[in-house]
Amino acid sequence: MTSLSIKFLGIVNKFLGLRIELDNSNGYVLHQEPTLELLLRDFGMESCNGVLTPIGDECNMDDEEDAEYLPARGAKGDRMQKATRQTHRPTIKDWKTAKRITRYLKMSKNLKLHLDSAGNVSEDVRVECWSDADFAASKADRKSISGCVLTVDGVMVLWLCKKQSGVSLSTMEAEFI
Repeated sequence: MTSLSIKFLGIVNKFLGLRIELDNSNGYVLHQEPTLELLLRDFGMESCNGVLTPIGDECNMDDEEDAEYLPARGAKGDRMQKATRQTHRPTIKDWKTAKRITRYLKMSKNLKLHLDSAGNVSEDVRVECWSDADFAASKADRKSISGCVLTVDGVMVLWLCKKQSGVSLSTMEAEFI
């Protein structure tokens, strides 16, 4: 295993729009409230009505409209991931989906993730990242889908699901990309 040298720059308090607060008695608190307020202001949606879910049932993002069976992946995160594929030629439906997601962010901007350490707070934090790939998952173009999960002290703080840009010829190649 390769070793990396890391320079200590102090306790982190902001990373890619994510605010990180350390409370010595309760642990870490993660939130994005200032970043989300800026996003809402930039798009003129600071006074919009919030919604409880990012994608409603009316937003059908399936690739195959005439499918005989419903796809097994009905998760909202999967529909949000599909919505981000249309940035090169967005439609009115894509704009409505983006506005719906923004309205969800308005509703959830005050939510905070508490990483409770049960009174054992220290500056040593265990960060783990796990990744996997689904070989040739997209039946339309046979492209694989990669995913990863990032945990901080055993608590998931980020997940990613993305279609690979090229076609892999093997499961090993799909995992490597």
